[in-house]
Amino acid sequence: MTAGIGAKPALVDAVTRRIPAVTISAPSTTLCQLQDVDATATLTGVRRSRGTTTIQHASASIVLTQRTLAGRLSNYQNVTVTPDPGAGTLVIRLGPAGLLQVHEQARLDGDTIQLSPSSASVLGRPCPRPWTRRSPAG
Repeated sequence: MTAGIGAKPALVDAVTRRIPAVTISAPSTTLCQLQDVDATATLTGVRRSRGTTTIQHASASIVLTQRTLAGRLSNYQNVTVTPDPGAGTLVIRLGPAGLLQVHEQARLDGDTIQLSPSSASVLGRPCPRPWTRRSPAG
């Protein structure tokens, strides 16, 4: 894990009790039940006053590796997960020789990652489009 405290010297920050930005990075860490995750958090406008610390803004990014995703699916037999950067999807193959193949589009919804199928095929033949549509309710 590494931490950075902005561009000003730390002594100046200590005297003013204000830190413009704090960045914490934890590569290849364990987060909840997910292993081998790269996590970075940035806190901006950190201020200490009268025994209280306030933070104006906080953001975090968590990157799950292909190995992490595959590990979460390892309870299922014959499952592989492969990113397709060109299409911006995850390709999930299930069954012997990838019998079922699903391309999943990921999007952030609040604090949850939603996966929506963008296409699917069985034995290499495309599934009807309604099979890959989600209802507006999810």
